[in-house]
Amino acid sequence: MGIETRKGNLYYYKKRRVGQRVVSEYVGSGEVVQLADRMVALERERKQELRESLQAQQASADWINSMVDKHSETVDRIVELHLLALGYHKHNRQWRRIRG
Repeated sequence: MGIETRKGNLYYYKKRRVGQRVVSEYVGSGEVVQLADRMVALERERKQELRESLQAQQASADWINSMVDKHSETVDRIVELHLLALGYHKHNRQWRRIRG
């Protein structure tokens, strides 16, 4: 969307793509130009805030996932050490009791 000056007057046009061409669609002039421009600016700000919020949520989720992964690795290691102490061994990724 954009404000264009033609013969000294301000006009507001919405741009859209039709196939390979860009088509200008007349929206208005005068006060409409200011209102439409402000609406576009507000929408742009809203989208930026939403993007920042989503990035913060993603960062939080990534941190939580990394903590869960670390905890899972620790638990796996503790279980492995405990089973070894009880006389088990791994055979083809399965825990089996040592015979004898």
